[in-house]
Amino acid sequence: GLNAGGLIPADRSWTFGLPCISLSPSSTLHSLVLLLNYAAVFMTILLCVNNWKQISFIATAITLSGCFVLLLAILKKNTGIHDFIWSYSRSAGGDALGPFSNRNHFALYLNLVFTIAAGMTWISAALIAGRHPEKDSGMGLSYAVDFASEVPLRLFISALLAAGVFFSLSRGGVLSFMFAIAVAGVLFVRR
Repeated sequence: GLNAGGLIPADRSWTFGLPCISLSPSSTLHSLVLLLNYAAVFMTILLCVNNWKQISFIATAITLSGCFVLLLAILKKNTGIHDFIWSYSRSAGGDALGPFSNRNHFALYLNLVFTIAAGMTWISAALIAGRHPEKDSGMGLSYAVDFASEVPLRLFISALLAAGVFFSLSRGGVLSFMFAIAVAGVLFVRR
């Protein structure tokens, strides 16, 4: 027979003969299945992405999804609607932002997306600078056009995501953001 909604065999054969030390075996198995799914998606992306255009596309998609979640959070916060994505009322109360039920999760998600956006800004600027040797001798027009076409927008999105971390009012999110900026600053100075 099965228990926990048909997810776990009642004879605990899924533990491979090892004793189960979890207080909630169904939650443990559910989390394990999620972890394996996330690992499979990550490995698929890792094995399928093999050029800069694909990397740029994925990073841009992640960054834009983060901006969408931030926009959703700003709308939710400023409209005064406290339903979860305007349809589900949370029973626990509190103020969550965007589609997250915990403001710390929202802030840490924005931290992750910010690092991708800031990294893409830095890499884009470096790639454009490498393509235009005339930039050192009077800032050539083609360099200025290439630079202005991509880097300021990426920089604006990075700043927007950074502001979103502070907007969340999550102490842990703000502290981790400040720590990440400090580590990045030390690495850039040492370079």
